[in-house]
Amino acid sequence: MYMNWLENLRAMDALRSAGFNRRQIHQLKRLRRKYCRKNQREQSQLDLAHLQFARWLVMRGKLTEQLPQ
Repeated sequence: MYMNWLENLRAMDALRSAGFNRRQIHQLKRLRRKYCRKNQREQSQLDLAHLQFARWLVMRGKLTEQLPQ
């Protein structure tokens, strides 16, 4: 937790040093959160598709827990 706070503080300082104002920094933070949520949602959808495909394979006998002989 402390590391995240420290990294966040360093990032804010770097943005201020680069000439960003408080409003711009806030907008960047909001954009980053939105982007991260979108990526998580897309990853969840991809994981679900993989699980559905694995289930399809199991239901058709193409995938089992048995090792090939």
